[in-house]
Amino acid sequence: MAHAIDISISDPESITINGYPAGFAIVPESGHTTYYNPEPNNNYAFTTHPPEILDVTTAESSLSVSSFDISGAMNVTLGTLPYSQLGAELDGFKYIFKEFSITNSASLSAGDIVYFKQNIGYNSYNCEVVKADIGDMNGAYGNLMVFLSYNSTTENLYVMHKGYFDYEIDAAQINNWSPGRTIYLNNSNKIDITPATSSGGWIKSLGNCIPNKVNKFRIWFDPDTTYIKLR
Repeated sequence: MAHAIDISISDPESITINGYPAGFAIVPESGHTTYYNPEPNNNYAFTTHPPEILDVTTAESSLSVSSFDISGAMNVTLGTLPYSQLGAELDGFKYIFKEFSITNSASLSAGDIVYFKQNIGYNSYNCEVVKADIGDMNGAYGNLMVFLSYNSTTENLYVMHKGYFDYEIDAAQINNWSPGRTIYLNNSNKIDITPATSSGGWIKSLGNCIPNKVNKFRIWFDPDTTYIKLR
């Protein structure tokens, strides 16, 4: 006979896990919500128990037909964000460029605003990744991204075109942040709620500041395709 284990996570989501001699069946009793939570925290917790051994016997005698241990047979991992369709779509804006050879990886840090600049012969992609500079119009023309990481061994480059990103409050890339405000690059090429003012520079909206309770400079990064050139 099946042994049913009910694990309730939170309303409106519940999962029923049924244990059978042949394996497990997971039956969601309600669909996932379709909204995305920009406050990626949870308070889910499981209580551990000693291993439970189940013996399956015949109805006519105590002869043991089989036994199995269900403890540790399944690991349920809850990440910082529950799955949602929007979350999966946002992952589509995180790109990996394999075997992208660069020589300036030491000068790049997670959170830097960068763009791709054509450089024939530089690597197999014939371009390099460069930090955005309001004094260089290539940044205004280019599609700005957030630099995530670079693996010098595999030469895999990771960047993000759109999505949420958390900066520490002492991050070198940010000068000023305020909930709800639009963000730009300032005269020092740092993220700021006040745009650049230098003659010859450019101004482009990069997204906005997202309120949060985890003491982070959280931004929604979604750079505009238009820009203003200062004279």
